[in-house]
Amino acid sequence: MKSLNRISSPGRKKGNNYIILFFELKGTEHTNAYRKIDGFSRIFEEEINGNKQSKDFSYNEFTINVKLLLNPRRGIAEVLENYKRYWFDNFVDFAEKIKALGLTEKKR
Repeated sequence: MKSLNRISSPGRKKGNNYIILFFELKGTEHTNAYRKIDGFSRIFEEEINGNKQSKDFSYNEFTINVKLLLNPRRGIAEVLENYKRYWFDNFVDFAEKIKALGLTEKKR
């Protein structure tokens, strides 16, 4: 399987929980991106009550969770509905998705 990402974050640690985020800054043609999403989903997600959710993977005393975000060249208007949760088309949308993933620092 080819690499799913162009850039990946080093991860975010909260206690014994790690979140790894794969993201692609330049989207490719949508059909190619859909294949990436489908491959990612087969490995890192499971269906629970009809919704795809990230699997938790255990390693020693750690829990690891993996996420994927893509940035299309032409915006997300053309993206199929069931794939939109993986896409962002502006920095506000990106920030909201990062926040929803729990990847931002809490203000002290």
